[in-house]
Amino acid sequence: MKKTLQEILSVIGGTFAGNGSIEIKGIRTLEEAQQGDLAFLFDIANLKALDSTKASCVVVPNAVDKAPCNIVRSENVQIAFKKASNILGLDRIPGPKGIHSTAYLANTVSLGTNVAIGAYVVIEEGVHISDNTMVYPYAYIGHNTSIGKNCKIFPNVTIREKCIIGNNVTIHPNTVIGADGFGYEFDMSTGSFIKIPQIGKVVIHDDVEIGACVTIDRAKIASTIIGKGTKIDNLTQIAHNVKIGMNTVIAAQTGIAGSTEVGNFVMMGGQVGIRDHVKIGDKVKIGARAGIIKDVESGKTMLGEPAREALRTGKIVAIIEKLPEIYKKFIKYEKMMDDAGQ
Repeated sequence: MKKTLQEILSVIGGTFAGNGSIEIKGIRTLEEAQQGDLAFLFDIANLKALDSTKASCVVVPNAVDKAPCNIVRSENVQIAFKKASNILGLDRIPGPKGIHSTAYLANTVSLGTNVAIGAYVVIEEGVHISDNTMVYPYAYIGHNTSIGKNCKIFPNVTIREKCIIGNNVTIHPNTVIGADGFGYEFDMSTGSFIKIPQIGKVVIHDDVEIGACVTIDRAKIASTIIGKGTKIDNLTQIAHNVKIGMNTVIAAQTGIAGSTEVGNFVMMGGQVGIRDHVKIGDKVKIGARAGIIKDVESGKTMLGEPAREALRTGKIVAIIEKLPEIYKKFIKYEKMMDDAGQ
């Protein structure tokens, strides 16, 4: 889909002085772009790439005052990229249309208007799916589950029984919503573990996006809850009875143990581990690979394993870096003391 630069500017905004009639046919990197392409400078550290780019125009942060090519200055380059991709039709994912002949829908399934169901989808009794939602091939939706409007359920997603999915939710391939929580009790009489029933559900609020191969377990009795606007990266494990607040972001390979409560606007890096029954306040930042073993107050930044406040962790790391020199000095002084004793 081709658009003039002026048409794109009318959507993405920003400051531009030049020829708005330039025709844009696509988006490419600064290094790969050719005439007719729009490129984006996401990071000032890559500023030198402007000197050699062949793009017809580059969207740059406001801090860039000049360049050897046409530029649009933008307050937020990432948001401009999103809007440009949309107007050029580059982020539109082909989806199913209508109800595929191979899909299985139980008799009591209820569908809103313009719902699309792909090939070999299985939808069990009592499921309701609201308007404009797309369910891609090979997905499974369990008994008495409810899915809101404008959702995208990608291939091979499993949503088990009694789950509640809000509006504008995206669930990427191979994710499992509502699997049994990891609940076992050792029975002394039999000398083995017995499974504790997991009879609760998962509730996912509006505007949530869940990556590929994520597992969100159902609660033992009540609900595992994902708050409005939260974004969850691939390969994340969220255990039973966890409650996550609004607009929290969780990077890949994070594991959150059972009955943990996470506040609003929390940011977690990759491979974060959080023990069970911990409470994490609002606007907490947790660095990659941090291990949270106790409650965290709102506004804190946590690093390390076990996680400590960032300033303290920095001091500890600085000392650890000096340990080889400290050890050499220790050996030297130990020898001096031994010699003095002789």
